Amino acid sequence: MAPTYSHNFSLSQRYSFLDPVLETRGIRHLELAHFSSFKWGASRSFGIGFLYRVREWFDGSRADELRITEQLNVVSEGEVVRTGHRLRAEQRIFSDIIRYRFRYRLAVDGPLQGQSLNLKELYWVGTLEGLFSTGEALRPLYGIRPSAYIGYLASEQFRIQIGAEYRQEDLGRNNIPILFFFTSLILNL
Repeated sequence: MAPTYSHNFSLSQRYSFLDPVLETRGIRHLELAHFSSFKWGASRSFGIGFLYRVREWFDGSRADELRITEQLNVVSEGEVVRTGHRLRAEQRIFSDIIRYRFRYRLAVDGPLQGQSLNLKELYWVGTLEGLFSTGEALRPLYGIRPSAYIGYLASEQFRIQIGAEYRQEDLGRNNIPILFFFTSLILNL
């Protein structure tokens, strides 16, 4: 029987390749995150997470961020491909303001070799996410984020992912394009 509680820790960095707002290339931030999930039935879970994002080291004009996340996740297992639906609410806490963000993500993933993912094998992940942000003194913002990742399942507890995410921020107004490259180390306990 699968455990009803799980948690993971991650350490990630984000490299910006195209960012017309900041007009820079390079590492945007480093983040440390913890997420706890509670299984609810065979295919559903809910969870809470905390993330600290270090931004000031890389750009002194940008404040560090503490983020609290609540999520509901539903997963459908196919023969080879798995599909997931995720709904999140986030509180993004900066030194001078709190922003609220709501996100929906559709994710599809599967093994790159064979019919199932085994240890020491590669896998792929594709996602499409829509989001809405609001807060005091912040006009509502909408965005969309398609992404693609390649991962390596080193052990049951440890995996590595690299990938890219293209963003269209401030949809309907400025339509700001941003391209990020990610590297993540993920520890599941």
